[in-house]
Amino acid sequence: MNIIQKLSHTEKTSKLMEKNNIFTFICNAESNKIEIKKFIESKYKVSIENITSLVYKPKLKKQKYKGFTKKFKKIYVKLTPGQKIEIE
Repeated sequence: MNIIQKLSHTEKTSKLMEKNNIFTFICNAESNKIEIKKFIESKYKVSIENITSLVYKPKLKKQKYKGFTKKFKKIYVKLTPGQKIEIE
């Protein structure tokens, strides 16, 4: 199971990275905070102070074809002071 899909990089998230040391990830909707914390700590070799999660439900799209967007979870990860994730 793929826990983290990508690192979210927008204007809002870049301001959070610079000021508050908060990184934003798009994750699998079924993964929980404990799994995500272990995965990020082992992959990036950092210690995490706090995790906040938001679940986005599927939305109906009516264009040429009807369908739904995917369900996903957005994670805000606050690192302990002095820690940093190197963005590739």
